[in-house]
Amino acid sequence: MKERKVLFLIFLEFLRQLFRNLLNLIFLMTKMSFGSVAMIFVDLIVMIAPTSGYLDTVRIMITNKSPAAFNYNTCLILLSAHGLKILYYIYHPYAIRIFGQSITQFSVAMVMAFLKYRYSRSGPDSIQRRQSTSSIHDEIVIHRPKNKFAYFLSITSTVTFGEFMTSFFLYALAILSLFYLSYFTINETATVDAIGLIANLIESTVSVPTFIKIVCYRDINNVSNVLILQFVFGDMMKLALFILSGTPWSFIAGALLQLTLDIILFVTYLQLLFCSGISSPNDQETLIRRSSFSAGIEQNNENNEMGALKGVQEPIEDESEEIREVNRRENL
Repeated sequence: MKERKVLFLIFLEFLRQLFRNLLNLIFLMTKMSFGSVAMIFVDLIVMIAPTSGYLDTVRIMITNKSPAAFNYNTCLILLSAHGLKILYYIYHPYAIRIFGQSITQFSVAMVMAFLKYRYSRSGPDSIQRRQSTSSIHDEIVIHRPKNKFAYFLSITSTVTFGEFMTSFFLYALAILSLFYLSYFTINETATVDAIGLIANLIESTVSVPTFIKIVCYRDINNVSNVLILQFVFGDMMKLALFILSGTPWSFIAGALLQLTLDIILFVTYLQLLFCSGISSPNDQETLIRRSSFSAGIEQNNENNEMGALKGVQEPIEDESEEIREVNRRENL
């Protein structure tokens, strides 16, 4: 009871501070000119716009109550790239609106990961899998290695959101340790610049998982239309924003590389959506599963019919044997 009371008091204090900050913000905005307020809203739109495609992916996951739209590689790229950008901002501040983009994309990646594990355990597909196996817990225990540290090193093998966060913090701790070791022993400027370069190189590959799915595997199932549009037009606007904001050259180079991939991705997506009649791999697998299921039902029906006919024939044969026995006795 005491712990709950303490947590409740902490939560009330948090709400009080939040309400106080909101009042201060409203008070400051009333003293600003219309142009200043408009620029604040423009900055907010610039910060939130790069997350529109991922927010639509979140919508798809919630609507379908399924993790099918989730992509591990995309989520990990967002977390690593923007996590490093946040670290880079601490030691090399850049435009606040660009920093806001990193915060929003890092946050939406966490939301996608949470929904993935939530619907993996409670969605219709998960329930069906549990019904088809004797015990999902036994299966997890069998495949989970005895060494927990080795288990958490494979972040994609985690089965709960808590385990995912544990693995994430282990990697974050390792990266921070290497960063500070290099920062204090080798060279401060070179270390910080290296973090910025690595972050932007990683971010430039954020569309690669979707690129492989669409361009290589010709599959557009569970892909957000908004995400595809965001990749192309968002990268164009981001490149212009980087140039106008005077961001470091590593940011601009990463944006150029990302835009090149996304143009190829966009053209292929339009081709598959409007010009191609070839079914995607997922559609073919679904058709095969449905055909197999229908064939199984038909086979079961045939077996039942044969069994029923056999059951009808057996009494007839028994009855004819009884008649022959009666006739034999009469002849005697």
